Amino acid sequence: NKPAAILFDQVHGDFVVSEEGTPVVKRWSFDQNHLIGKVILSDIFSLGLAMDDEGFLYVSDFRKHEVRRYGEDDRE
Repeated sequence: NKPAAILFDQVHGDFVVSEEGTPVVKRWSFDQNHLIGKVILSDIFSLGLAMDDEGFLYVSDFRKHEVRRYGEDDRE
């Protein structure tokens, strides 16, 4: 709806998106010409995303005034 931040995950070939006013971060991928969105983090109001070379996802949460690091095992 209102993307606040978007990044391309080169490892998985997907987009990771946070939306303004929505407390989730979603992974968007294509599967046989269909766009599929999956919630990977919830209860977070993010306006910024980053990913390092090792695949860790860094997400800002403006309500909690913090930036958190998430690995593959930390995501839903």
